[in-house]
Amino acid sequence: MRRKAIFFDIDGTLWDGQSVMPESVYSAFREMKAAGHAVLICSGRSRGYVFDERLSELGFDGYVTSAGAMVEIGGETLYCRIAPSESITNAVNAARAYRYAPLLEGNQYLYMERGEFIPTAYIDKLYRELGERIHSLDAVFGDWPDVTKLSMIASEEPCPQPVIEAVKNDWDVIVHTPEILELTPRGIDKGTGLRLALEAMGIPQEDSVAFGDSANDQAMFRESGLRIAMGNGAPALKAQADYVTTDLHDDGIWNAWQWLKGNL
Repeated sequence: MRRKAIFFDIDGTLWDGQSVMPESVYSAFREMKAAGHAVLICSGRSRGYVFDERLSELGFDGYVTSAGAMVEIGGETLYCRIAPSESITNAVNAARAYRYAPLLEGNQYLYMERGEFIPTAYIDKLYRELGERIHSLDAVFGDWPDVTKLSMIASEEPCPQPVIEAVKNDWDVIVHTPEILELTPRGIDKGTGLRLALEAMGIPQEDSVAFGDSANDQAMFRESGLRIAMGNGAPALKAQADYVTTDLHDDGIWNAWQWLKGNL
């Protein structure tokens, strides 16, 4: 069997909204690694939000983070697209003008103002997990040296189209829901990051596999040889999949690995 590169989204794929990961994920990864395959993260999370020890324990060979804006293989950074300060400032101003709370995501830190966000379990989780890695956006306004992407969360009635129009020259916008927008530098997405990682490893596209669950995984699916959607995933992503596994907590990763072993 030829060596494969297997790419995994994190949230909704490896663990749930409270970062709970089924034990069967570890079992599947041990078998994948023992079979000689490369396993990589391909996440919308910035590098500053991918540090949990449980992820490290899975033994990733590389990281595509910030939805493709940063690519690392074997501990070496191959690509990093830092957003210009002016582009970030314009996006922050647009977000606030249309009642979205901006969250800047960097390789070391996240920048946000907690008071702008409607209190939710997700915001509590961010502060609980990241602690000192979260900096005040306004305290260092304009000085964001490591930001690779943004997210915006509606603080009132959502209206995404004016925001999209205001930032479209610098940013591509993924509308997860009208309340949640994800911004990446124009021309950058999980698919471009996946392709760079494959080139660096010398693994052809047909020998790649992508696991995902949400809208920003569509770009990753576009560039991968095999596409696996989680049972708890978005309907649009499932429609693009070669295989739809069970839900995350119904041993979705393990069950997909059993299917993969017969189709690699």
